[in-house]
Amino acid sequence: MNSKTIEIHIKANSGWLDTNFLEIWHYRDLLFLLIRRDLVSQYKQTVLGPLWLIAQPLFGTGVFAVIFGMVAQLPTDGLPVFLFYQSGMLGWNYFASTYGSNANALQSNAGLFGKVYFPRMIPPIAVCITNLFTLFLQIIIFLIVYAGFKIHLGEEASFGITSYLIFLPLLILQSALLAMGIGFLMSAITVKYRDFEKLGGLVMQFFMYVSPIIYPLSELPEKLKWLMWCNPLSFIVESYRLMFLGKGSVSAELAISSVTITAIIAFSGIILYNKVQKNYIDYL
Repeated sequence: MNSKTIEIHIKANSGWLDTNFLEIWHYRDLLFLLIRRDLVSQYKQTVLGPLWLIAQPLFGTGVFAVIFGMVAQLPTDGLPVFLFYQSGMLGWNYFASTYGSNANALQSNAGLFGKVYFPRMIPPIAVCITNLFTLFLQIIIFLIVYAGFKIHLGEEASFGITSYLIFLPLLILQSALLAMGIGFLMSAITVKYRDFEKLGGLVMQFFMYVSPIIYPLSELPEKLKWLMWCNPLSFIVESYRLMFLGKGSVSAELAISSVTITAIIAFSGIILYNKVQKNYIDYL
């Protein structure tokens, strides 16, 4: 009877980026197991279960539409108020949920990391993939609402899905890398300095209000537009509106700036995460 021999080589890590991506593929069974665990644990012992994926974004969009669209009467680039905020929330929700899970990636997996060896990048990657399920379901809900507006407005509808939609996978990848990068930086810092955990909510509030989620980028004063160039989420949110509604202030310069900053943050986050994960158990 033939038996499969598995060889494990133990060696010292070296270099800045000690991430063996081929090794992650070798542990793909664990990755799929964690994805299944995350999906089940999110809605276990809940009344509505996955329906929360529909209720939460619709409720959040409704609140934005009433407060900022009807009461504050902020401009929406001529788009229906509800669709304007719902499209912006598509880009924001995936980023926020992925960041929220990875902001304590080391702490929340301490029990697992302390018992058995496996690539420490697997839990964060599992979170990114798990959140894709939520994003795709929210996109379906958006398309249903979109179709309702199209039918109701008829020829008066001045918005529509564009061919830029083919770049959606790249935009999702950028959102995941940005969320992981910022999350890794926050997780690595809070391992040793616990008071930084309080900054997590403030970081999210800061990113939300400096991103064109509740207002269009076209309405931002010229003297403040430098903030949008420094914020990679500006390109991401506006690109969702351009893809799904045909209106968004997206330029090649903004795209290059956003992708460059995302790459720097993601690379820095992975480096710090890999450095801290070697001995972070000592701080717990």
